[in-house]
Amino acid sequence: MKNSKIKEEYMKEESFWHVTNKKNLDSIRENGLIPKDGKRDGVLKSEIDPVPRVFFSHGLEAVLWQANNLAYLIDDFCTEQIKVKEDGYNRKDLKKEIDKFIGDNDGKEEHTKGFIDIRIFLEEKIASKGIGSDITKKDLEKVAYNLTKSFWENSIYIKANLEDGIDYSYEKDFNYIRGGKTKPMDKANMHTFEGRSIDSEKLEVMSDDEGKPLNSWEVLKQMAEYYKKENPNKEHLPVRVTSRGYTDENGKTVILEDTPEKDYISIFMEMEKNIEEQEKISKMTKSFAKDKEVCLRTKETEKIFDDLEKDIERDVEKGKEIEENDSDRY
Repeated sequence: MKNSKIKEEYMKEESFWHVTNKKNLDSIRENGLIPKDGKRDGVLKSEIDPVPRVFFSHGLEAVLWQANNLAYLIDDFCTEQIKVKEDGYNRKDLKKEIDKFIGDNDGKEEHTKGFIDIRIFLEEKIASKGIGSDITKKDLEKVAYNLTKSFWENSIYIKANLEDGIDYSYEKDFNYIRGGKTKPMDKANMHTFEGRSIDSEKLEVMSDDEGKPLNSWEVLKQMAEYYKKENPNKEHLPVRVTSRGYTDENGKTVILEDTPEKDYISIFMEMEKNIEEQEKISKMTKSFAKDKEVCLRTKETEKIFDDLEKDIERDVEKGKEIEENDSDRY
């Protein structure tokens, strides 16, 4: 596996992108991408992942859609599915649990803080206990933001050079959905054949000018900026769309309205920009206060020396007068 800068051609062409925790990098360099299923500790926690496969997003739009969809799912769960309970978490304890989850490494590096792990944490740790009435929707939005940003900042994007018919097939393969059913693969959720590994020679990890791997958030920002530059008339990045409609008498679905969900990537970029500006203003304010303090100290010191000089001059004049008076006596 080689380290590569994210190039315009990579975003322009239909590249295959895999996101994984950065702690898996050494293992991937040695063993390539090994297919995984939705099991945790021998128990299937995700019924849409019953068999081991390696998942990818195929193309720039698919990457951005999938990232925004991840943020939507976390936000929706936090703000809509976590309920108030009498003995639920208060604000302090909730923050402690979130911080512990984000920072904790239990040694299971192959499954460290993936989306399934975030969902399990929210369902089994937070939602099962609930929250206290002191926690607001804004608090829960902050939880969703922190979890999503933590996922992006602790993961990396790997570009894979896959071969149709050898590594994958849209025609022959499918995705599992709930209830054991299947549906055709789509670009945002495509994968290798069941049990198919991808050798490290086919992989490139996105890195900076010095060869240090970029985290997913850094890659997503570059992709988002490129997409906006290439699509100036688009109101937002690719996002999940919620459709409202009904099934007619012939069994066909009639769509009445399509509602795009939030563009979380753009929202987070703006939030980050505002935070950076606030930090810059804070530094300027502190620097100004320090300079002002130095100036005040300097002026005070200058005044002290001025007073001392005046006292000395006055003493010298008095000395001269005494000398003159003494000489007059003789």
